[in-house]
Amino acid sequence: MLSIFKWTNVAIGCDGRSQTIFHLVKVLGFKRKNIRIIASFDDYEEALSSGSIEAVFLLTLYAKVFLAKHCADFTEIRNATI
Repeated sequence: MLSIFKWTNVAIGCDGRSQTIFHLVKVLGFKRKNIRIIASFDDYEEALSSGSIEAVFLLTLYAKVFLAKHCADFTEIRNATI
């Protein structure tokens, strides 16, 4: 699934921490221009719903909280190579 996001050059969201961006670019191979910084945890839902991002990369703890709050609207995709 990660490959689809990279190949289609869709915008993805993250928290903007340098280690997260480093991992997305250097380890997973995303282009920096496709990474959108989401300023607040509460803004992820709006960014996904509006289509300004197609996916979000969160630490597991935050992902669980996000999905618990928005379980009817979003789903988690895990990749074994991460």
